[in-house]
Amino acid sequence: MAAPKTEIDIVKEGMTLRDPYNNQVFIQNLYKNRGLFETREGFGTLQEFTAPLTARTVEGTSINNNEFGLQKHLGSFSFKTEFDHEQIVSVFLARGWSGYKTGLKTDYVDYYCVNIYDVTTDNFWQEVLYDHTSEQNKENLDVNFYKAYLEARPPLINYQQVKIAVEETFFFAEYLDKVYFGSKEAGMFAYNPAAFITNRDKRVNNINNRNEIWDELTNHYGETSLITPLTFKDGLSSRAYSYVKDDELKNVVDIDALNGRLIFASGKSIFFSDVGVPNAIVAKNTFTLHEMRGDIKAIKVFNQMVIIWSEDQTFVYQPSQGLLLSGGRLVEVHSEIGCLGPNAVLFRANRIFWVDRNGVYSTGTGFSAEELSLPIKKFFTDSTVNPFIHYFTATGFANTNPDSPDFVYRFKDFTAGVHLTFDEVYEQLIFVVPELNLAWIFKSGWYLWSFTSIVKGTAGNPPTYEINGDANISKPWITTTQTKTFAVGGQEVSQAVHLKQPGGVSTSTNIGKLQSFRLFEWGRGGALDGSTRDFDEGRRKIGFYESDINELAVQHLHVYFDPLKKWGNKLSADASQSTVYSETDDLWYLPIYFSSQLATSGVHRILKYEIQFRYDSSKYVTIDWAGGGDDSIVFMLPTERSVDYPGYSPGSIAATAQVSDTGGVITIKHDHALVGANSSYPYMSLNPYNKNPVIWIPFKKVRRDTDTSTNTALVTDVIKTDYTFGAALPGTAATTSDRYIWNPTWFGLQTTETRTTGIDWIYKSEQIGIEGEQQIKARGSYSLINSRGTGTPIKTWLYGPWNTTAGSDYKDYVTQIVDVTDTNQNRAAIEQVTNKNSVRTRFKPTDLKDRFLNNTATYGDNTNNATGNYLVDVEEIDTIATSDSVRGESVSYTFFGFLLDKAAKLNIRNIKVVMQAVAGRRRRGR
Repeated sequence: MAAPKTEIDIVKEGMTLRDPYNNQVFIQNLYKNRGLFETREGFGTLQEFTAPLTARTVEGTSINNNEFGLQKHLGSFSFKTEFDHEQIVSVFLARGWSGYKTGLKTDYVDYYCVNIYDVTTDNFWQEVLYDHTSEQNKENLDVNFYKAYLEARPPLINYQQVKIAVEETFFFAEYLDKVYFGSKEAGMFAYNPAAFITNRDKRVNNINNRNEIWDELTNHYGETSLITPLTFKDGLSSRAYSYVKDDELKNVVDIDALNGRLIFASGKSIFFSDVGVPNAIVAKNTFTLHEMRGDIKAIKVFNQMVIIWSEDQTFVYQPSQGLLLSGGRLVEVHSEIGCLGPNAVLFRANRIFWVDRNGVYSTGTGFSAEELSLPIKKFFTDSTVNPFIHYFTATGFANTNPDSPDFVYRFKDFTAGVHLTFDEVYEQLIFVVPELNLAWIFKSGWYLWSFTSIVKGTAGNPPTYEINGDANISKPWITTTQTKTFAVGGQEVSQAVHLKQPGGVSTSTNIGKLQSFRLFEWGRGGALDGSTRDFDEGRRKIGFYESDINELAVQHLHVYFDPLKKWGNKLSADASQSTVYSETDDLWYLPIYFSSQLATSGVHRILKYEIQFRYDSSKYVTIDWAGGGDDSIVFMLPTERSVDYPGYSPGSIAATAQVSDTGGVITIKHDHALVGANSSYPYMSLNPYNKNPVIWIPFKKVRRDTDTSTNTALVTDVIKTDYTFGAALPGTAATTSDRYIWNPTWFGLQTTETRTTGIDWIYKSEQIGIEGEQQIKARGSYSLINSRGTGTPIKTWLYGPWNTTAGSDYKDYVTQIVDVTDTNQNRAAIEQVTNKNSVRTRFKPTDLKDRFLNNTATYGDNTNNATGNYLVDVEEIDTIATSDSVRGESVSYTFFGFLLDKAAKLNIRNIKVVMQAVAGRRRRGR
């Protein structure tokens, strides 16, 4: 008769880190939903952004190692606008040149780039922070010298200097449908939410001979109204009270709102604005906390009170009534508990949550502090150890290589950027530690989300198996709305290459390193982190103008090949075009502009012109003219040029007029004589000294399925820019013109394997025993789970989505890296349930045609009991049983898996371990 066996359910509510030598319970990349543990979905890519200013170094200098683009993420904030759009405001430290070309009046600077992404419309706007006129010293203002566009170093007094950026996290607050944000060094700004379609240029014009009256580039716009600096002014009570000036309130570290007022925190003081006028502060409406050690770190309004934190103290201020709120009462609540900063405080569900160096706290009154993080206290005071450190060193995967994953997490040295947010859908608090690439989830217990996957399998026969320490989403910043959870991070670094093909011979130059960040959405793209749509990746760009002729010999006409612009979902340039293109076709168009440099000689009156240029046909393809029967391609004209349409001989090639593509060389010939009676003038008229839109050439961008080894721009060689001008026929011929080619320094699309990673999940139990028994034996486990998804893993890897191991007497933390001597490629030590991409019975792909008409799906299969199929259209629930024989005073089980297919998912109802009491301790020793 078999001995009785005890079944113990090891699934607990959250992690416990009580023992300094062993993680009692460790839960990674799971969350609680509907009473079940679920593996977390991946964060798929929404967009990828780089910076708006120029990537270019001074000619003749070393240009391989310069860095451009977005260097560091300084904070993000998501919200819903009053017109019902979900938007995300992100601030970056960026690096680049402020002009179109390097040289005079251009600076290579670190600057602040604000990126506003509209989730509802899938559009984004970028803004460079600069000093506005309202911020300047009023004594020096002279309206004759005001500048209406961004200038980095004009010859006159500069009233719009780019703000020099420093690595300092920004704070955010939403108030009266505006988003206020800032930092101690940068100052404060207000974003007025708006809907937008495309960006306008933020660079400084420095490619023409500067003239303050005539300026040919089209950046003649005034100071931005979208993002404005917060400068202080006198309010309605200025006759009775003096008001705070700009130089009297600096170094603001946090803001919040109370009854129509903004509250500012700076130094040891808080400042209350007038009602409805956030930038007007009565000088007496200030309260200073003289009892505070150090300066204020954060503030939060709660139940008509202001909670104020320093680094190690907590105060509650109860404002007085009336115009002045500075006569209130201050209470010190805690003398040892403080806060890390403004982003480490959160108000949700009528409670305040905050983080200091020693833990996460909560209050429902303002006068108490409940330590939520007690179960994971060791993370703050000591460290947290990922159980993979044992299993993957014991099997020889991990070693002392610096590229190996960091399995030990210590909070106290990595507090930069720590922030809180709240997932409203699943009602869980999210505590993010960007420097460790992880987040803690709190919902009836603590769970760890890691954004690093150790999987680094490589193809081959046989394949090699390695582990890797690179983060899926490096330094994540998580922010939420009522319905969605987003992350900003995943910095990408690529070599930018400028390619030319003069005479058809390719030459390339390394411009420097381009850096970009990605915006992710939780649940997008299934179970994988970083999944990306091909046509979204193409928005990573940064560039500069370059002239391929001697600019000292100034010509009378300038021709601009401008940056590519995104086209819509359909292209209908002509009625004969029957093809309709979708968004996935990734359609763009090349704008070509003319600028006449003289108003009196007739240069602005174009009779004929011919442009010929080579483009990279391996990355872009033109749109053939339907039914043309020759090399004619589709072109488009701006509205103001529509009358010129017959002058291009559309759809056919004439001697003097055509738009064609021959072997990657585009020829554009315009003969205005063909326009005839359709034109009011016998010439194409240009507005002198301004960029005039002339023609647009559509392109379809070729995506991943082509060679991406060469990084390139679109226009690689301008062969000819000839034109004929004059007041009347026959006019005067000019051989060439100045031409400026926009080089966007595109870097190539990357494969799925390099951009997408799987998710590693872990559930490790505490040490389990039977009360009163010295020795036990674990005989197996029964796991009630359901799973979904099968397919081809994105990487070759030993282990599937469900694996189990068991160890006795704390042996799950025995091995250290220095003990490893194993060189076996198979490393079979932990191969239990492995090499399974699915843990469910499934239809064979060849049989999955039509389950009903062809009768390929049947209930059971008498011919093959092992793999019989059956019809099911919901997730399968089943019990996975394992048989083990592990003996000791205690036993610990670890279940883990690797989700490497976008359709993968596991739900865990319970895990029961079978225990049996055995004889006393055996004699053993060394």
